Amino acid sequence: MTTAPPRRPPSAPPDEPSHQRARYFRVPHRRRLWPAIVGWSLYSIIGMVVAFSVGAFIYLDDTLEQAAPNTARPRPPAPQPARCCRATPPTSS
Repeated sequence: MTTAPPRRPPSAPPDEPSHQRARYFRVPHRRRLWPAIVGWSLYSIIGMVVAFSVGAFIYLDDTLEQAAPNTARPRPPAPQPARCCRATPPTSS
């Protein structure tokens, strides 16, 4: 003996399905293929040009750094203070 209420028989299906007018079941129109091919080709070509330019700049910078390294120049020697009385040799008159 169960205490659950008796089950109802299944109801009849509706005359018209509710999803018949839904837009997400429609297949979109077929689009042209050439704009996508042209767009992705331009995107790829521009990307390769930028990558080549950056690589050439880095390579050139490394080459110039090896040819002429940016080292500090040696400073000229500091001037010596002049000696008081012996700066000029005595002259005989």
